Parts: sequence; structure tokens; C-alpha cells
Amino acid sequence: MRKILLLVCGGIWLLLTACDSVPPGQSVSMGGYTVVFSHQPDPLQVGYVAKLQARINDRQGQELRDCKVSFRQFMPGMEMEHDHNAVNLSVTDGGIYRGNTKPFSMGGEWVLELTIDCGDGPVSHTFTYQLEWPE
Repeated sequence: MRKILLLVCGGIWLLLTACDSVPPGQSVSMGGYTVVFSHQPDPLQVGYVAKLQARINDRQGQELRDCKVSFRQFMPGMEMEHDHNAVNLSVTDGGIYRGNTKPFSMGGEWVLELTIDCGDGPVSHTFTYQLEWPE
């Protein structure tokens, strides 16, 4: 009975930690920080909203939970006035910054520009994607 209880508790713990983890994504260096950035769906798709996630670590590998994190979503050369508005990502108890894009309105080149400010000034990185029109 004790073994079964331990297995059940272990399974619940694994499920809880898996639900709050960042899926494999792109790891980039931004101003001395390491940021793992991912999104679902992957790849991004025309007509759909993407759920964005970022995890930020300092040079010693410590997770940072007090940063200001935002992004812009735009098509280069076709930027509209509202494309200059940054959308904030909120941090979860697990230290993951999360937010949603707007739906991607058409195929072509899209940019997600991620900006972080962990107290020593903002730094940005652009992630470029080529979205295909659905068939």
C-alpha cells in the first residue's frame, strides 16, 4: 500500500512540474542573461494565436522572476501603428513568463521582438518566422 501511495504521489508531482515547464525552444543570450523562448503552436500558423513562454536565467544560472518582459508582433515592411505597442508577459509561480500573440493574419515573414528588463536596462532580441498560408 505504501509503494502505491508513493507511486501516485510521484506521478502527481511529475504532472505538476511538467505542466509548468517551458517546452524546448530557442535559447538566446540577451544582455548577459540566458532566455529560453518557446511558443505553441510550433510552427506558428496563419489564423491562430500563439502562446508564448520565456524563462530567464542570470550568468550563474539562477532563475529570474522579477523582470519586465514584453514582445511586439509585426510583419517587417508592413507595420501598422498598433504594431508598435508592446504586450507584457506575466510571470507564473514557476518563474515562467507567459503571454499570447494576436492571430497571425496572413502568410509571410513575421517578427516577434522580445524585450526584457531585469533592472539594468531593456535588451531586445528578434525572432523571425516564415508563416505559410494554409492549403
